[in-house]
Amino acid sequence: MLEMKKKERLAVKINQFDGDSITFDQVKTFLDTHKDSAEVKAYYKSNVLTADNVKTFLETSEAKKVLQPKLDAHFTKSLETWKTNNLDSLIEEEVKKRNPDETPEQKRIRELEEKLQSQEKESKLSKLKETALKHATKQGLDSAFASKYIERFIGDDETATTTLLDELKTDLDGLVNTQVDARFKENGRHIEHGSGNANVGSIDIGKLAADASIRN
Repeated sequence: MLEMKKKERLAVKINQFDGDSITFDQVKTFLDTHKDSAEVKAYYKSNVLTADNVKTFLETSEAKKVLQPKLDAHFTKSLETWKTNNLDSLIEEEVKKRNPDETPEQKRIRELEEKLQSQEKESKLSKLKETALKHATKQGLDSAFASKYIERFIGDDETATTTLLDELKTDLDGLVNTQVDARFKENGRHIEHGSGNANVGSIDIGKLAADASIRN
């Protein structure tokens, strides 16, 4: 590493100044007063800033400690400015490369395909709903209850739909039997399930559905 040029030191005597310490103003006054002396001229000449002096100083660790944070801050600010001015446009350009703009014909075809897919989906849902209602009625589920909740038990296809309805019927039968048992036990009687015993009171299907975790 280059060494900085040795600076001249003034041969200043302490007794030239008043007091125990030397202030900046005293030094400045001294230099101004003795500016024509050979010593002061030599001091100024040795301490003047030159390109070589600055370059040598910038290579020292002391200079890097001072300058690096400022350089980092400047780089960060420049990067943020570049992002603000260029990043969005670059992203948009890349998106267009990966997904070129549609021609009018391509757009028309895409919209037609989406419309057909939507119609097919609606038609499939309508058929599954019709199948589900028939199956629910066949299983003995109340028609009003089935109409209200049927869409919640429609699967991806007919098989999945009927399976869901069968599971619902099983759960509801279990709830009905539990309520019937509870009512007869209150009166000290017992009933065999499936025996067709007569009046057990009205069963609230809506409440049973709620008990089965079915929500409106």
